[in-house]
Amino acid sequence: MFAYKAGKKTRQYTNNFKVTAVLLTYKPNKMIKDVAEYLDIHPFMLLAGVYTVKHQ
Repeated sequence: MFAYKAGKKTRQYTNNFKVTAVLLTYKPNKMIKDVAEYLDIHPFMLLAGVYTVKHQ
């Protein structure tokens, strides 16, 4: 799911995790904040991923 870089406390998420997270937001009646809470990530991180996918 994620890995820590040596010496840093920043999570590095795999592409598979990112894609899955964005796809979960496309399900009916799913809000970004609910998906972010479920995945234990900040809603702004998920929002940035959704924005990137929609504007490619």
